[in-house]
Amino acid sequence: MKKFYNRNFAYGAAALLIGAVSFTACSSEDELSNTNPTYDGESVKTQFAINIPAAAKTRMTGGNTQEGGGFLGMYDIKLLPMTAVGNDNVGFTSILSLDPIVNNGLENSHKIYNNVSIPVGTTNFLFYGAGGENVASAATEKFDEGIINANVSGSNTSNISFSLEEAKVEDTAGESAKLVKVLNAVESVSGWADKKEDGSTLGKLYKSFITLKAGSANSICKTLETLYNQVDGLATGGESTEKTIALGIQTAIKTDGVFTVSDGPAPYVLSTTLTYPQNMNMPDGSASVAFADGEFTASTTGVSNGNMTINMADICYPASIYYMANTPLKATDADNITWPTSLEDWTGESAFDGWGDKVLPTTHTIALANAIQYAVAKLALTVKCSTTPLPDKKGAYVNVPDNGFTVTGVLIGGQPQSVKWDFTPSGDAQTLTKTVYDKSIVSGMAAKSNSVSLTNYTLVLDNKQADAQKVNIAIELKNTSTSEFEGADGIIPVGGTFYLIAQLDPAKGSNSESVQNPYVFMQDYTTTANLKISSLANAYNCIPDLRASQLSLGLAVDLTWKTGLSFDVDIQ
Repeated sequence: MKKFYNRNFAYGAAALLIGAVSFTACSSEDELSNTNPTYDGESVKTQFAINIPAAAKTRMTGGNTQEGGGFLGMYDIKLLPMTAVGNDNVGFTSILSLDPIVNNGLENSHKIYNNVSIPVGTTNFLFYGAGGENVASAATEKFDEGIINANVSGSNTSNISFSLEEAKVEDTAGESAKLVKVLNAVESVSGWADKKEDGSTLGKLYKSFITLKAGSANSICKTLETLYNQVDGLATGGESTEKTIALGIQTAIKTDGVFTVSDGPAPYVLSTTLTYPQNMNMPDGSASVAFADGEFTASTTGVSNGNMTINMADICYPASIYYMANTPLKATDADNITWPTSLEDWTGESAFDGWGDKVLPTTHTIALANAIQYAVAKLALTVKCSTTPLPDKKGAYVNVPDNGFTVTGVLIGGQPQSVKWDFTPSGDAQTLTKTVYDKSIVSGMAAKSNSVSLTNYTLVLDNKQADAQKVNIAIELKNTSTSEFEGADGIIPVGGTFYLIAQLDPAKGSNSESVQNPYVFMQDYTTTANLKISSLANAYNCIPDLRASQLSLGLAVDLTWKTGLSFDVDIQ
């Protein structure tokens, strides 16, 4: 996406124009006669226009990020008059709320407002606006459209903050407990544990079973489905201890009807109505189980695996479209303005010829000198497989399906807890502990061996730091092949979810616009990440801590900056 002034994300609006009058002493009756008649000694009611000369582009699907070019509207519009340039700990005189702009509710790329009271003496403005027509409420809307919690209040920029919203809700149906009950029923089948050291088929299956880590309903279902079919041959044999144990395992798998087994013949298919942890708005890989002291337990707060821990409470919805401007004003006495309809007219060198820099009693029109821009950053992501088949951790090869490994989500680490008035991380937020989870993936996105996938778009917050930091992202895929395979932390069953990790290093990027000291996610810029999978050896069942330095990346990175940062990443 191209934005104004040769930037890269696309401006949400080019200029905000306001008809206004400010208060200063009048030296003559002529000057007084030119004063706006609505002037009350403190403010005047004015006409102004917000200009968006090109349909602002941007989120998750191309439509929800305005990537395709359709303006999605703007609401919760705030205009903060100031007598100084916006900066940390700078005061503003008031907070003005403007009527929303509906979807495609622009005429000649601008919106005219009337009768807005503007305080006198204003020289600068802060402008904020949320993209869309209203705030997302349901979880599905928040994943589709993103959400930013805004705190625009007080009388000083230090009072203003913005933050991502945590996605986690509680497992009110107790799905995790139901799953663990089945696992423990299976593990405790009489005589099965006694087989673990005798080298038998049942013994090998037991030792593999108690290493289970993935705790989602889908992963457990696929694991138990495989186990059910593996013991089926023993269950249908003659009378024996092995048959008794095998039948016991199959019976235990059906405990409480949590899992339903298809009618024969084999291979049998297991199904369940449980969705944990998706019922908590969490990715499958954030749920884990562990076997210790003779039983399975589940973590309902995240994955704990040594130093690689991910906390569900740190997983957030994507950001939404958001706009801002920090700009001086231009003022004129003219009150009969022909509003420009082209970018050149709004931003040309002569656009404000004859205009002043401060509102006077004779002022009738005000213009924001600088353009409105996106306050958030965007990740544009594609993925492909370098070849087929792909090796797993044991060196076995897995054929990439013709339709590819389906992409079901993207997780982006290194996000701030909150950002300040200028949408850059502040205070403790610079620890960058949050993870954005985008599960509203563009339809049909898959990792294929013969073509690059569709592009998925995700909005995130700026991650500016004094020292540009590397950002780890995880792509969530479905094993749609016909073979299970071994990854970094265990077996990935057919139909199971797995994660591959890529690292975005700003030091290895290039950009066509020569941005100085770039960092991965810069507001109003698009970061492009092109991922290439060359191995499945480092596939994870459970999401590791994306902040961890011990991650198995296995990446060959060739980075190019196209529109903002661009990353070409090989996942090995």
